[in-house]
Amino acid sequence: MWCIKKNNSYDKRRRVLLRRLFEEEKAHLRPLPAYRPPECQWYYHRRVDTEGLVCLDSNRYSAPNEYLDKELTLKETMATVTLMDGPKELCVHARLPDGERGESRLPGHGRDLSRRRAEKSSRTTAEERWLLGQSPVLVIYVAGLKQLGSRRFPSQLRKLYTLCHEYEVTQVVLAAERATTYGLFDATRLEKMLLQEHGARLFAFNRNGSGEGPGSVTPAAAAVEPSTTRQQDEQEGDKDTPEGEPNGGDNNRGA
Repeated sequence: MWCIKKNNSYDKRRRVLLRRLFEEEKAHLRPLPAYRPPECQWYYHRRVDTEGLVCLDSNRYSAPNEYLDKELTLKETMATVTLMDGPKELCVHARLPDGERGESRLPGHGRDLSRRRAEKSSRTTAEERWLLGQSPVLVIYVAGLKQLGSRRFPSQLRKLYTLCHEYEVTQVVLAAERATTYGLFDATRLEKMLLQEHGARLFAFNRNGSGEGPGSVTPAAAAVEPSTTRQQDEQEGDKDTPEGEPNGGDNNRGA
């Protein structure tokens, strides 16, 4: 409405209606080119992580595998995100909404990385091969440790391997068999079980923790022993004194 009203106004300086001027100039106007540059562009610098992704506005976009751990330029528009290595354009992603925490991975990106991950996860270490060759019980126990997750398994496996070299393998196998019965797949708790059994053998403790065993003295016996010794000394003193003879204290008193 404002444009129509403005075009119908009269220009006093030129003494003509403005819409008449547009009709006269319309024949001399040229059409705009078919290409129109984007309205807005933003440029950022991001480093490609070990997974072959770059992060922008809480979203992740994939990059070619040969650009791992390299810094790239990101050109963001309202509809696309373009990854560039200097003036070279590498790939174009559809822009994800800000804060969506999504991931855009193009075909061929991250393929080599995923294969290396699969090979690494399927590869067994020397410690694991040694443990699997010792006893079927350790095979079951190692499989239970794997259920804890890929993050805890390496440290738990190394601890189990160390226990087998610090103690006898038969002792570790017996403790692992007991732990497997109750589902205790934890190398730290297995070490505590081994320490308890080793302490019981070293100090001759019973399983119930009473402390009774060869060479051990119970608290009750230790409390009774002094009184028993005192009674025996008194009896021996009475035997040394003849019957009817007063003791030394009475003789001194009579004198």
